[in-house]
Amino acid sequence: MEADFIPPLHGETELEPVELSVFDLAESFFRMMKRREADTTRVIRGRDVSVEVKMKELVTLLHARSVIDFLEYFEAHESLEEALVSFFCILELVKSRVAVAVQDELFQTIRVWLRKDARRTAAHE
Repeated sequence: MEADFIPPLHGETELEPVELSVFDLAESFFRMMKRREADTTRVIRGRDVSVEVKMKELVTLLHARSVIDFLEYFEAHESLEEALVSFFCILELVKSRVAVAVQDELFQTIRVWLRKDARRTAAHE
């Protein structure tokens, strides 16, 4: 079986990245949402967000960028609805082993990318 693609770490060769579970991702997401809640909150009624459409957007983004910063991705969302739908889409991609989420060390950046076999499959569709 072929190993999953792991983007190279910049300048760090001795660290072993740790693959995160959906529970680790949930904890990180809710910590970020708690920080945002402490900021001056403004409620923006966003567009209705379809899980199917958001899933396609996310896979397209992962193909285009190869890797995304988990928290940075959510902080860019203007509405809570869109952030939540995006979060559940990432959880589903990780749970179904289409994507992988890795963190180099505790409290460091969480990176998400498509697994190598998922990239090939999506490229042929």
